[in-house]
Amino acid sequence: MKSKVKKWGNSLGVRIPKNMLEEAHLEDGSEIDISVKDGSIVIYARKKKGRVTLKTLLANLEPEHLVRDDEQDALMGREIW
Repeated sequence: MKSKVKKWGNSLGVRIPKNMLEEAHLEDGSEIDISVKDGSIVIYARKKKGRVTLKTLLANLEPEHLVRDDEQDALMGREIW
């Protein structure tokens, strides 16, 4: 696809057609990596970091970090209740 480089403030910009953005799973605000390889500008879509759910966090919790019901009332540091 043919496009033009245009002035955008103190920089230059390129418009990316909607169908290419959709194919690359990019949207307004998506993060990308830009590099130059063999004289060509290469744009890579950055992988989205998925949100960590409470279920995932609890599934990965080590048993030694769990507090038993009979330990809840014991002072462990300098807390004052």
